[in-house]
Amino acid sequence: MTAQSQGSFYRAWLSDKDDAGDATVPAHSGLAPRTHVPFFAQMRGFEHQGSYKDGPVQAVTLYSLISLACKAEKPA
Repeated sequence: MTAQSQGSFYRAWLSDKDDAGDATVPAHSGLAPRTHVPFFAQMRGFEHQGSYKDGPVQAVTLYSLISLACKAEKPA
């Protein structure tokens, strides 16, 4: 994004994409969390919008949710 500010006037416009990606998330943004999380899945073969219609994506999502639930504190 490119921006311009002058007093109380602000104007912004989208720039052309500067990195590969899936039309929703730039590749560098999608890769950013991988060094900060215990599990990272990098998958190919589908667009971001339709990713949850993909069987392996559904399996990874279910695995992730169950892993989080197992680590949650039990109610008192």
